[in-house]
Amino acid sequence: KKINLIVDKFVLKESISILEGFYKILEEEKDFRYLNFGHYIEDCTNNKPAIRIKMDFLNDNAENKAIDIVKNLKRSRQITNFIPENWEERTQKNEIIKKAITLSGLCAIPLSKLDWFSNCWFKNEHENNLPPDGSFLRGFFYTLFKRMDIEIRFPQKYIRRFSVNDDLKRKIDASVDKIIDLCKKNSSYFVNPESCEDFFKNFIHLLCNDLLYPKPKEDYEFWGIFCRIYSKTEKIDAVKLFCKEISDIKKS
Repeated sequence: KKINLIVDKFVLKESISILEGFYKILEEEKDFRYLNFGHYIEDCTNNKPAIRIKMDFLNDNAENKAIDIVKNLKRSRQITNFIPENWEERTQKNEIIKKAITLSGLCAIPLSKLDWFSNCWFKNEHENNLPPDGSFLRGFFYTLFKRMDIEIRFPQKYIRRFSVNDDLKRKIDASVDKIIDLCKKNSSYFVNPESCEDFFKNFIHLLCNDLLYPKPKEDYEFWGIFCRIYSKTEKIDAVKLFCKEISDIKKS
């Protein structure tokens, strides 16, 4: 089920504190599973910034406790409102996708506490304090999957930019350190031919979203910006390339 928590603007550390609040009060695998979140501005939220919380409830009491958590968030003014008035059915039956987006939320928690993410916020394209730029993003995913022994063969001309920058490399390495163990526990999903495409693209998509990499105004498809970050000249579809290369490696 899902609910949209309306906020004044997206502030990463506040979004994470909301997510952690559910983990603190509800017991995983007893009350819920697949808890995850994302940042969205959509018609269903009256075009206001909303943190969408989703999870599978395992009992009615947990669902009631979760709505109490939401009401307390409004009373404490961490959110301004919530839509709908109670938890709404979410038709996502693909277990692989749910595992992927849950992992992205779990990874976002420790990453958000690093200096270069902790003060990130986003209101609109003119008012924001955004995470490290696209060079960080490219280097981060390359380093993460390399350390997981999943070979992502980025063209070297796209890597050279971050590999010679000591400060950026330090940030990338420190960020990967925070989540490498979590990801390794799920490494089989990244390389299994039956799951890798769904798992891979949803993990990357939601992790970027959770860390407030914004959508471009002229192209509201989330991956528009990631494709431009990956290659400003060739417009490579990064997700398809990642998934194809993982599948090719598995076959070989």
